[in-house]
Amino acid sequence: MQERYERVYSAAARMLTEHAPAAGRAHWPQERRRRWSELEMLLTALPRTTLPGTADPAWQLVSAVDEDGRPVGIADAVRAWEQRITAAPPPAPGTIVAMPGLWHTLAGGLLRELTGRLAPGRPAVTVGAAGGELSAVAAQFAAALRTAVTGAPHPPRPRPSLRGPQPLATGLPMPAAADRLEAAARLAAAATPSPRELAGGTDFSVRFDAADAAAQLLGGLYRSAGPDWRERAEGLRPAEHLVSFVRFDGDVPRPVGLAEHAAGVRDHVRDLRGPWRPGPDDPVPRWSPQRAWVVLPDVVATVTADLLDELAVRLRPGRQVGTVRFDTEPLGQFVQRRLLDAAIRDWTEGDR
Repeated sequence: MQERYERVYSAAARMLTEHAPAAGRAHWPQERRRRWSELEMLLTALPRTTLPGTADPAWQLVSAVDEDGRPVGIADAVRAWEQRITAAPPPAPGTIVAMPGLWHTLAGGLLRELTGRLAPGRPAVTVGAAGGELSAVAAQFAAALRTAVTGAPHPPRPRPSLRGPQPLATGLPMPAAADRLEAAARLAAAATPSPRELAGGTDFSVRFDAADAAAQLLGGLYRSAGPDWRERAEGLRPAEHLVSFVRFDGDVPRPVGLAEHAAGVRDHVRDLRGPWRPGPDDPVPRWSPQRAWVVLPDVVATVTADLLDELAVRLRPGRQVGTVRFDTEPLGQFVQRRLLDAAIRDWTEGDR
């Protein structure tokens, strides 16, 4: 019963996340909005069993604690990062970090891997030995950003102890809780247009991926084991492969190994200049078709380093993470729509 509960939770969380943010539901029929809201309430209202100084990687940071040494929820961390960026003064000389555009693109790819691994509903995983190489790459990128901001890499930050995967149904009255979740998931998915209906109609208020996830959820509810979590490519195993990116051999996608990607990133940055603090004697070069440059405000560079540290710790071989809770949903929106968009791509000293 617990395994089926987690499968339904995963499929429901994926459906809701594919149509984030909730503001995009404003023009939906009232019935659909109500069903989705009821389902979201169930996904976010799970009991939390906590231990002093011990973090649950399914919804809390693994790379840092707060000032009092307590674990930090990922949603709380996102709010804090957002506030730091919002409160920061406008970027000015002496408060920016520059880097080649390709370096920033590679860092962005690492951030997307983090958000992919923290996608709400992602099933439990134990990272294999291949994660060590990419973990080291993420740590190197974080250290390079911090060195550019402060002149030296920061000393290691205190980290929480980590608990093993916790069943989502812990503390819930079973089987009543499972029946309630399945009923809510079925009603929310049934109130969503199917991919075929979207293709043949004029309703553009539902994203196709959300409609596809709803159809998979409905189909999975008829199986005894419950719905399956679908990866980007057949044979993709998060213990060994990227979850955010695949390569194509012709028309067929194939998984990319964690160590394979780490080697590719190292090859790309081998001849690239790393992040640096621009100044009168070392300004940001003017853009050219052959070389693009990116500038980040110090606060954005520091927050990016925090997130790269989080990925580095999560990819260490043997790291265990249970089914990811819906609490992590704000992270993907923050990285994609706030952090990566904060890059300044047209900075030159003469313009400021």
